[in-house]
Amino acid sequence: MTTDQRPRPSISRNLDPDLHDPGAIVTVVGELDISTLPQLESALRVDHEFDGLLTVDLRGATFIDSTCIGALVHARNTLLLQRATIRVLVTEESPVRRTLEMTGLTELLGCSVAHPPVHHVHLSGRP
Repeated sequence: MTTDQRPRPSISRNLDPDLHDPGAIVTVVGELDISTLPQLESALRVDHEFDGLLTVDLRGATFIDSTCIGALVHARNTLLLQRATIRVLVTEESPVRRTLEMTGLTELLGCSVAHPPVHHVHLSGRP
């Protein structure tokens, strides 16, 4: 696929009413690369008074490059200064999980393996 034929990733941000601490969720579906970096950085940006948990749900992400990994590390460092935390959700078989493991950043980013979201589970066994 050429760059303009690839489906645009979906990056959204929501407050999480189920968290005991103030928190937010950034959900990513699709590829994270230099073309989506500005959108990811914007979604990861938090108010300077934010002191809760930022969950970055990468269970629907299919690819992540070094620029977006850098954005996650930058967000983690910014949150740490604010006494906030980051948690990154990945699936067991995710290429994103494997990439983060190869970089040695899973612990730093608070990576947790989670089941795929319901809309990503293929019950027929076919994609």
